[in-house]
Amino acid sequence: MVSELMVITKNLANHLEETEIKLFESRLNAIKEIQDKALGVEVGQFGGAYAFAIKNIPGPSYNVVKGDSFSSENTIDKILS
Repeated sequence: MVSELMVITKNLANHLEETEIKLFESRLNAIKEIQDKALGVEVGQFGGAYAFAIKNIPGPSYNVVKGDSFSSENTIDKILS
């Protein structure tokens, strides 16, 4: 059996991350449309970073920040607020 070696380039990694962000944003926006007030869904973009939160579902599954690394503490403060 021959196995293939797949090399992940920076472009491929960026594409995969962008795809994951779009999927996650779509999922949370769909939840927001159905039960926004009951769950407290929030989606925000801060430069290249995206913050996702569902107030009434604790834990890291939906309450995450994805995307570009932070360029300043100011960005982190905005996301946390």
